[in-house]
Amino acid sequence: MGFLFSAIIAYLIGSLSPKWCVQICSVRYPTKVAWILLDVVRGLVAVGIGLIFAGWMGAWAALIFAVLGTWYPFYPSIRPGEGIWICVGGLIVLSPFLLIVGGLIFIVSLFLTRFTFLSTWLAIAGICLLSLFFVSQISVWLILFGLGAGCIYQQKDHWVRFQKGVEPKVKPPYKLF
Repeated sequence: MGFLFSAIIAYLIGSLSPKWCVQICSVRYPTKVAWILLDVVRGLVAVGIGLIFAGWMGAWAALIFAVLGTWYPFYPSIRPGEGIWICVGGLIVLSPFLLIVGGLIFIVSLFLTRFTFLSTWLAIAGICLLSLFFVSQISVWLILFGLGAGCIYQQKDHWVRFQKGVEPKVKPPYKLF
């Protein structure tokens, strides 16, 4: 019963738009950082509820349902999200080591390529490949690979823009020459 409860609550948490949360909290001018933090908190809360009510596998299931709620929200006028920051929030609880390594891969690849979506893809691939060595359960591998593939698929528009040459690069905060 706890498994089903945590899955439903996680889906509803994932379906909530950060826009609604900002309107409820009466923040007038949210920045991109505020949106990201709200998504991370949604992942943390969903996984925390799953962990409390259904154990570790319930927490992984809650992460899946929170991301599915982001991709396929219950209210049709909500624009679906990519689910990446909800996965980050979930990995804070479930596997901080994989998250730290993925973050390092993201930062290094962003420094080298200056494309956010490409750095995200490389970080997801790094987390999935590293999980082969550090995760002992096949079900967790399948979850990580499934969520990773889904998050990459949700960013397909970035790839199309990249192929057309219109995907923006991140401006470096440094000047070497």
